[in-house]
Amino acid sequence: MGGGAVGAEAEIVGVDGKVVSRGSALQLGLSTDKGYERFSAFRLVAGSWPSAPGEVAIDSETASSQRFRVGDRVGIIVNGGREQQFRVTGTVGYGSSSSIAGDTISIFDLPIAQQLFGERGELDQIDVEA
Repeated sequence: MGGGAVGAEAEIVGVDGKVVSRGSALQLGLSTDKGYERFSAFRLVAGSWPSAPGEVAIDSETASSQRFRVGDRVGIIVNGGREQQFRVTGTVGYGSSSSIAGDTISIFDLPIAQQLFGERGELDQIDVEA
């Protein structure tokens, strides 16, 4: 059994209309593979994993600092493109933390992430369980 993942730059637009930035922290766009969430280092804090176009889960640190809640709309800029609107389905943490070293995190369903990141039919990472 196994799952796969893709990743790219995904900047979250804050309530002030500016990209959320925390110094040298990264703006990560990642995927989740339905049925293989157990391979993810991220844990769902609230809501649910994204499963359809237009849905995203974001890190709980950004959600808290920007006052985003499950069900809210959030702007995200993927790979320096144009801002797109997504509905927040959930918030995630990394282990016991609300983020990875202050990085902003946007998580999309795998097929949607592949399309958004320009990686249709491709994977950046493969996870295997024996």
